[in-house]
Amino acid sequence: MKICLIQDWRVAWRFWSLRLNALGTLLLGWFLLVPESMLTLWGFLPPEARAILPPRAAMAAPLIMFVLATLARLVKQERLNAQQQPAR
Repeated sequence: MKICLIQDWRVAWRFWSLRLNALGTLLLGWFLLVPESMLTLWGFLPPEARAILPPRAAMAAPLIMFVLATLARLVKQERLNAQQQPAR
């Protein structure tokens, strides 16, 4: 099986799906390396937000980023398409 890059790989950093995946990976890595950071994050939330959210809501943040990235990949990004069109 030969691996080929997508045609617009040079502008892939502009894709929202890639950005959200990077953010989700960063959050997940941070929470794994520094687990007490979730408690700190929870402490910064206002009491009203803590009353609404379950205590383990911070654990869902990376998962939410990956779900949003999947959805973002399905949405057409007009500005990217406009930049890739050759001028006539």
